[in-house]
Amino acid sequence: MDCINKQDLMFILDKGVIFIPEKRRLISNGGRSIELSENSYRFLLLLLEGETDKQNLINQVRAEQRGSSSKSSY
Repeated sequence: MDCINKQDLMFILDKGVIFIPEKRRLISNGGRSIELSENSYRFLLLLLEGETDKQNLINQVRAEQRGSSSKSSY
């Protein structure tokens, strides 16, 4: 069984947008590159891992940032 190199991991999203977790970037099919904030990066990664419950998403992002935030922040 082959190992997946995390540096090579990428996701192709809607309309050809590419998400490169290692670089915390989204790249459009036109080549435009956007660096994600830490929270946006975590949120997108959780969604791609299959998490869909709102409260679980909030709790996991909050736990990783070790800060507090209100429900209205999401």
